[in-house]
Amino acid sequence: MVNFLVFVDVEEKWKRVLGFVIFPFIVSYSLLNLTPDLLFVGILFALIIELIRWLDKQTDGS
Repeated sequence: MVNFLVFVDVEEKWKRVLGFVIFPFIVSYSLLNLTPDLLFVGILFALIIELIRWLDKQTDGS
C-alpha cells in the first residue's frame, strides 16, 4: 500500500499517518489468521532490533 503512494503525489506526512493508522489492522488480521507469515514477521522484527543494537555499538574505526 505504501509503495503505491510513491507514484501518487502524497506528502510524506500523510504517508506516515497512513502507516500508523493501518498498522493495528495488519496486526489484528495477522493474530486472527495465524500463518507462518506471522512467525516470519516476528523473527524479522527481532533481527532488525538486534541489527540496530549492534550498529549502535559499532564505532567509526571498526
